[in-house]
Amino acid sequence: MGVSSQVMDVVEGLDRMGFLPGPVQGDLDNPQHIGFGQTMSASWIAAWQAALLDIKQGEKILEIGGGCGYLATILSRLGATVHAVEIIPFLAQQAFFKVDPGVRVWQGNGFLGIPQEAPFDGIVISCMVPHEGCLMALIPQLKTGSRIIYPRSLYENNGLMMKASLRPDGEMAVRPVRGPGVAFVPVMGLLTALFPQRVGEKSSAGR
Repeated sequence: MGVSSQVMDVVEGLDRMGFLPGPVQGDLDNPQHIGFGQTMSASWIAAWQAALLDIKQGEKILEIGGGCGYLATILSRLGATVHAVEIIPFLAQQAFFKVDPGVRVWQGNGFLGIPQEAPFDGIVISCMVPHEGCLMALIPQLKTGSRIIYPRSLYENNGLMMKASLRPDGEMAVRPVRGPGVAFVPVMGLLTALFPQRVGEKSSAGR
């Protein structure tokens, strides 16, 4: 589970407290509740997701399950233009005020993607994916050679981190990522026909 010093510098330099709606529960680096049954991932999980994406400057990344905007901000500080989709309206609104200016926050069913912003260089999913069929609407929104990083459910909310890459023939090459098992919140609203809508507009002025 290799994580570069660049990723670690960004993760360690980001104030996790700024993404929480209330007091810290235990160790700040551990998962933190943000309401509505959702959590902000542990620091090491976010660092691992970022490392697996292997972001290049200027890449366009879609995050599904944006939550409080923590991972999206990490990815933005690594040089990506990030589109973070959160299905819970209150959390999407809160994330809008917490993320860096380079992050676009959307509210809706992220598994439908954002066709008008495609193609994406990478997609990261921050909720447990029950089966690869959930990715079908996302595949046409990827560039050839791009990747999807996601946790695949094995039982309940526990699973393995997976990496899927889009081949030139349009098929996905899927493999488990070597590393520890992971726990994520379950997917929500998978069958909801709610295409993501942009939350507000953010200016870099005063930020």
